[in-house]
Amino acid sequence: MPNAQPGSTETKRGLSWQEIITTVILILAIWVPRTLALDQFVTADEPFWLTRSANFNCAIGQGHFAQTFQSEHPGVMIMWAGAAGVLQQVPDYTTQCSNLNIGELEILLEQLGVSPINVLAAGRFFSVLAITVLLILGYFIARRLVGPFPALVGALLIAFDPFYTAHSRVLHLDGMLTTLMLVSLLAFMTYLRERRSGYLILSAIIAGLSWLTKSPGVFLIPIVGLLALLDLF
Repeated sequence: MPNAQPGSTETKRGLSWQEIITTVILILAIWVPRTLALDQFVTADEPFWLTRSANFNCAIGQGHFAQTFQSEHPGVMIMWAGAAGVLQQVPDYTTQCSNLNIGELEILLEQLGVSPINVLAAGRFFSVLAITVLLILGYFIARRLVGPFPALVGALLIAFDPFYTAHSRVLHLDGMLTTLMLVSLLAFMTYLRERRSGYLILSAIIAGLSWLTKSPGVFLIPIVGLLALLDLF
């Protein structure tokens, strides 16, 4: 008789009402602490990333793709979130923008009658949205590895961790980076367990997004390599 694997029955049936309610609760646990009072504070590095996001948005909108490179990090995922916030608050921004230095974006937004803190809050909103989706995806992958209850406990511990909560509700790199690395690693571990190529592809895509967020994402390479060697031997 083949060994049963945690979560393997999920491929044979849909989620029950209890599981749907549990997922909704988990979404709220992730979402609510990260979206409260997003327009009430500014951290030291966020003006830089908001300006880079606006420049990134401007470069794409005007077809100046070389100017999408704004930082060596390179911070692409965060700049997408910030660019979405800029477009939400200033829909025609790309028609009147240029590559700005730090401090110049606030002046331009005030001239357009838009509050800079509202633009920052909008960028944070889209970053939190992406992180929430990624964590829920990670939860469903973890269910296949360890079962529903341990996966839920782990997800809740992550959702309410104070340090992670603080970093995942600002327009900055580290919350996004760690979330992407976690989900990529979970997907690769699931691939090793189930040998389904979809999980390997998912792991690779998300790993690539982590590298585009911040360079320490490359540490996934030795971790995944070690796991693959352990699995081989």
